[in-house]
Amino acid sequence: MARARQQLEQGNEDQARVHLAEKLRDQEKLQALQGDLLDLEAREQQVKINKDALEDRINNFEGLRKRLLSSSSGQDAFSGGTLDGTIRDPLLDKFDKWEKSD
Repeated sequence: MARARQQLEQGNEDQARVHLAEKLRDQEKLQALQGDLLDLEAREQQVKINKDALEDRINNFEGLRKRLLSSSSGQDAFSGGTLDGTIRDPLLDKFDKWEKSD
């Protein structure tokens, strides 16, 4: 605005208009950038919320996995289960041993 006023005081109306038009363009760009900034800040906040939700899900999954592994390993020790989750019949084990001994 100061440049436009200076040009106007010097009697150069065309240059004053050019400076005012530049200022108007710059203000419009600034407003657009401020809008973009607000949009990016909102997106950043949503990403943080999604990240926290994913971390919670991962932690829940890890807890479930640990409980499953600990319960299945305890079950294997007492019920004759195998690592793949199937249960092996003790009579089949005896039969297999009997066949191999022949």
